[in-house]
Amino acid sequence: MSSRSILGMLYTLRGLRELGEDIAPVLTRYGIDLEKVDPTARIDRALELKIYVEVAENLKDPLAGLKTGTFFGFAGYGPLTMLLMTCANAYEALQTGIRYQQLTYLFGHLSFEPGEEASALVLTPVALPPKAYRFRVDGELSGTYKLVRDMQLALGVDMHALRIEIPYERPADAEAYETHFNCPVIFGKRPEIRFWISNTALQLRFPTADPTAHAM
Repeated sequence: MSSRSILGMLYTLRGLRELGEDIAPVLTRYGIDLEKVDPTARIDRALELKIYVEVAENLKDPLAGLKTGTFFGFAGYGPLTMLLMTCANAYEALQTGIRYQQLTYLFGHLSFEPGEEASALVLTPVALPPKAYRFRVDGELSGTYKLVRDMQLALGVDMHALRIEIPYERPADAEAYETHFNCPVIFGKRPEIRFWISNTALQLRFPTADPTAHAM
């Protein structure tokens, strides 16, 4: 795996610490001091994923991954933020996000699934041990939702999901997901995450559309 910005890991680990999870043993094992990490540094993706796997093994809250997505900052995506904001509409923003997905903090692979009335942003997760799998699926799901929601608030447009599909079997705390995403959530239907959005919403013009800035 290649390296990438360490910001994604910082958002995740600081979020877990704020949620009351004991991540100190893992941080100590890897010599990580969250207060001293250079936010401009890069980290090997394989090492970052290894840290997440070890952290996931000792999480107290099964919803911790879902909650960490709320700690990701819109500005933390750097140039990708401006790239998305200057798109003509939500459809173009999704296609651009897929094209430049290496600028995100995802480990899974993004793709697009068109439909007659609604289309889906599809995220194929990486294979991991069970606890780490749910932790990363929830984290990437929640982080992507946070990015879309932040764009929605900044643009004043409605791009909410019609429904969301999650690849693992329905957990005991499934109701928390519908509350979090404010839409129906289907578990275990297919092996990918899917955000279904109406095609009408995908055509909403962005007030910040700027072809010149976008090209730059």
